Amino acid sequence: VYLTAHLEEADNARDDLEFFLDRPGELLSAWETLPGEGESAGEIDAERFRICAAAAQPSGFPAVLVAPGQALMQPVPTAESLRARTLNVAVGGRSDPRAIADWLSGRGFERLDLVESPGDFAIRGDIVDVFAPGDRLPLRIEFFDDAIESIRRFDLSSQRSVDRLDMA
Repeated sequence: VYLTAHLEEADNARDDLEFFLDRPGELLSAWETLPGEGESAGEIDAERFRICAAAAQPSGFPAVLVAPGQALMQPVPTAESLRARTLNVAVGGRSDPRAIADWLSGRGFERLDLVESPGDFAIRGDIVDVFAPGDRLPLRIEFFDDAIESIRRFDLSSQRSVDRLDMA
């Protein structure tokens, strides 16, 4: 954890550390206003949630975490809150695509014909596309009946798979 006084310094420090350490770093942003207020509040919430969810995994804590002091003084989700706001899927697992759609809708995701931005999901036949807030690329979950056949990240513009995942 690399601590800075201000957000601008944290952003610069992350870039410098990534260059010198040759590995990606994470930036824990701070709310400049009250949580949930301001035009970037949703993005900050999503990034803080993503970093906390990764840190809760056995090997998920980022190698380098850069944060302004203000970010470390602000609350983060509890482990119970993370579990309640997380849906885990795995290749070979079973789930009903409609149940996933209901779960997503109940947590504020918007159903569209094609995902466009974080917070969107789409269902086309046996395929569920999900663009989770905080993720850089959306997921495509492919079903055969209620069995999960594959999970892939895909590029929005080409709709082509970028990589395969065993679980998400």
